[in-house]
Amino acid sequence: MPVQSRLTYIQHMVLMMVIAVVGWAVFLGLFLLIFTDSYEPSVSRTVWWAWLIVGTIITLITMFVCFRVLQTPRQWRSSAAIALLAPAMCLDALATTYFNDWFDQGIHDDTAYSALILGAAGICLLVAMIVNKPTADKS
Repeated sequence: MPVQSRLTYIQHMVLMMVIAVVGWAVFLGLFLLIFTDSYEPSVSRTVWWAWLIVGTIITLITMFVCFRVLQTPRQWRSSAAIALLAPAMCLDALATTYFNDWFDQGIHDDTAYSALILGAAGICLLVAMIVNKPTADKS
């Protein structure tokens, strides 16, 4: 990869990571706003599934909008999807670990929160991998 192309690739991935951190903060804020009281997932599975489905759809839309707006080359899209989701997953590991210390939401919220994030991220990464299947090189 030429130097300019490598620099462009790194800049592109860093921008995706910045978007990931901002998206993570928005998602956490919405979670805390919507689930203001203690949340017991076994009592309200409908809410949990709705939140997972809506969150996944919004994450997928964000991913494809980023690809379009940033004009992500096809061969970079799987890496860009990882750059978009990996920082948020790392921050979620931290947030889940300290959830009850940082937020007074109840004992089950950290489980629901981490399950939602991991489920949505996993689905998005699989979609990015399948949709952006590399084509065979022509020699």
